[in-house]
Amino acid sequence: MIDPKPVLIASALIIALLVAALATRGSHGRGALALSFAALAPVAAALTTLAVFGRAISFPPKDFLDGVVLVGVAGVPLGVLIGLGGARAMLGVVGAGGLSVWLFLGRTSSLHERYWDGAVTQHVAVLIGATALALAVRWAAPLRARTTECGLGFALAAVLAAPALGWSGTLVSALLAATVSASSGLPGLLLLLRPGLEAGYAPLHRSAALPQVLLFAGVLANGALYAETPAWSALTLLLAPAVCLLPGPGLGFAALRLMVVTGACGTAAWLSRGEPNPYGY
Repeated sequence: MIDPKPVLIASALIIALLVAALATRGSHGRGALALSFAALAPVAAALTTLAVFGRAISFPPKDFLDGVVLVGVAGVPLGVLIGLGGARAMLGVVGAGGLSVWLFLGRTSSLHERYWDGAVTQHVAVLIGATALALAVRWAAPLRARTTECGLGFALAAVLAAPALGWSGTLVSALLAATVSASSGLPGLLLLLRPGLEAGYAPLHRSAALPQVLLFAGVLANGALYAETPAWSALTLLLAPAVCLLPGPGLGFAALRLMVVTGACGTAAWLSRGEPNPYGY
C-alpha cells in the first residue's frame, strides 16, 4: 500500500506554483516568470515527494533514478526556452535530446554488456524514440485544441503507472509517477472547471510538459530496466495519451478517448502484477 502523504504534500506545492504561473502569465502566457513556475512545478513536486518519503538524491548521481531526477531538474530551464517559442524553443528541444541521450546511454552502462548483449543502439533508440513521441503528443495538444484533454490523459496514464511500478518492485518510482500525474492532472482539472483560463495557457503547458515527460519516461524506464515492469507495459503507459489527439469533436468523443486511455493503461498496470520480488524500493 502506497502512503499518499508524500504525493498529497507535493500536490499542494503544485497548486501553489500553478496559481503563481497563472497570476504572472500575462495576456499571451509567455512571461518568463510564469513559464519558470510552470516548468518548476513537476520537478519541485518530485523532489518534495522524495524528501517526505525519505529517499535522498545523490549528486553526482549514483544510480539511474538519481539521473532521472537530475534530468528533470535540467529540463526546467529548457522548458522555459520551449515556452518562449521561436529559435529559443529549438534550443530547448536540442537540449532535451541531449538529456535523453545522457540518461538512456550514459546512465545505463551497467546493462550494456551483461543484458543488452551489444544491442545498445537499438535499446537506446527505443527509449529516446518513445520519449520523443510522448513529448510530441504533449506539445501538439494546444495545436489541436486538446490542452485540457491531453493533460488529463497524461495524468491518467501516470496515475495508473503508479500501481504498475509498485507491483513490479519499485515503490519510489510509483510515488514519482503519482506526483507526475498530479502535476498534469491538477492543471487539467482546473482548466476543465474554468475553461476561460485556457486562453494563453499553451506556453505554460509546453514548458511544464518537458520536465513532466522526462520524469515520467525516466521512472517507467527505471521500472522496466531495473525492476520487473514489463517493457511493453511501460511503453503503453508512456504512449497511451496519444489517443487524445485522434479526431472527433465534442465532449462525447473526448470522454471516449479518455476512456480508451484509461482502459489501455489500466490493462497495462494490471498485467504488470507478478510474484513478490526481492527488490523492495
